[in-house]
Amino acid sequence: MALLTRKTQIGLKSETTEGTAVTNIGPNDAAFNLFDSVTFTPEIEQTERNAFRTTIGRRASIAGVKTGTISFTSELVGGGASSGNVQKPAISELLLPCGFAEYSVRKLSGGSITGTFLVGESIQQSGGISGVIRAVVKNGSTYDLYISGASGSLGGSANIVGQTSTAQMSASGASFPTTTNYVYTTATEDGTLVKSATVEMIQDGVKHAIKGARGNVTFRGSTGTPLQAVFEFTGPKIDTVNHPLYTGVSYPTNTPPTLLDASFTTHAFSGVIDTVEFSTNNDLQVRRDMNQPSGLISTKIVSRAMAGSIDPEMTVVTGSGSHDWFGNMDTNAEALTQIEVGNSTTPVSGNHFVLCAPNSQYTNITPGERNGIAINTIDLACNESTIGDDDFQIVCL
Repeated sequence: MALLTRKTQIGLKSETTEGTAVTNIGPNDAAFNLFDSVTFTPEIEQTERNAFRTTIGRRASIAGVKTGTISFTSELVGGGASSGNVQKPAISELLLPCGFAEYSVRKLSGGSITGTFLVGESIQQSGGISGVIRAVVKNGSTYDLYISGASGSLGGSANIVGQTSTAQMSASGASFPTTTNYVYTTATEDGTLVKSATVEMIQDGVKHAIKGARGNVTFRGSTGTPLQAVFEFTGPKIDTVNHPLYTGVSYPTNTPPTLLDASFTTHAFSGVIDTVEFSTNNDLQVRRDMNQPSGLISTKIVSRAMAGSIDPEMTVVTGSGSHDWFGNMDTNAEALTQIEVGNSTTPVSGNHFVLCAPNSQYTNITPGERNGIAINTIDLACNESTIGDDDFQIVCL
């Protein structure tokens, strides 16, 4: 019987014990829309034993350490909203083993800000709110702060002060509603964040699987399209077996938001762009252990080089409509690059996202053209601040 590639599911679930496969993956863990090619690639180390003898042919090699990689493409689409609270996006579980931490947050907005708040710093208001900033989002000429672990209520007079930076927000005119959002931000594994996962690929009755897996994700899109999320997970290989496709899977039904009315800004400039890409660029290293059946325990993220690329139209260096692209690169300038996925004028609650690289740096610029118009293809380094683990955020609105 021929097996059909279109009849494919991905199941993923975080592990309680790193490297111990989850055995109860089910329909709720496979609710992802998949596109393009979904692949499983085994990598089996082989020890050859071609001893010297009277003949010169090959003898059977011996299979050793067994690694597997599962790759697929999904999309950034929201989970909707209920009573004003934004629900998790469909790919939320996929982001965690790619080096993201998930935070439930509340939006602090409206008050005038002096200085620059940093992602990851604590804020405090005398007699009022406290919490930790998980994202700083540019909203027109002002900024919104997304706060986790918030306690207390907004006071009427005392300023809201950052505990690391010198920034402060005037409480006058500020609001802090009780409704919640989610923020996914880059994180370093500390035993509770960035869990390993068991990942399954079921293709029309055959299941390939890996455990102790971690991976990378690349977000890419162009004008008028949804933002694709391309995942690649690596971990110790589990034996391939027969397994039926899951039934009763609740696939995402929301229409994904597109890159239109995207309010793109970089280094305080609203450029004209057509394509955008951000990638985690995690350095994945497997943990070898002869006590394990596969020769491996799990995969670790040992380093991260979050990066992106944009293709803005070229501008003059000074004067009306100017931006000094090359000058910013030459001076190692760092500043916010931000783009919205979903209409920024009439957004749909629970299906609207903001992607932020607070400390982006132009590391390479290649002049070119798009339909006869001069452009720059710019490589971005998404750097950390002095706090760290603030390279990149996905804010669910």
